[in-house]
Amino acid sequence: MNKVTLIANNSGGLTLQVQNGEQEYQHYYNHVTEQAVDDLMAALSDDDTSQWEGNDASDGWTTPSDEEIRNGGYRTLRVTNIKDVIDWGVDSSWNNIVEISELSKASNEQ
Repeated sequence: MNKVTLIANNSGGLTLQVQNGEQEYQHYYNHVTEQAVDDLMAALSDDDTSQWEGNDASDGWTTPSDEEIRNGGYRTLRVTNIKDVIDWGVDSSWNNIVEISELSKASNEQ
């Protein structure tokens, strides 16, 4: 089963992390796009990420410290289902979080 995490940064970017056992996939999106949502939905359906393009995990696993989160540099979300992502954007003032939330909601309704 895939363990999925989203990391939003205060410059508008978004990182998707997927772990399944020893296998790690990480990709950074400069801006939230439909591709980010497609990748998120595939990860939540336990898609095998071993053949996915754009794996940035070899560049170092992004792990914001508690201080970086407290200081407003990052927001993280452990995702168990698409509703987690939709709810994440409800009260957020961060555009990237609102965008991933709205795109996820639209994708989920199709």
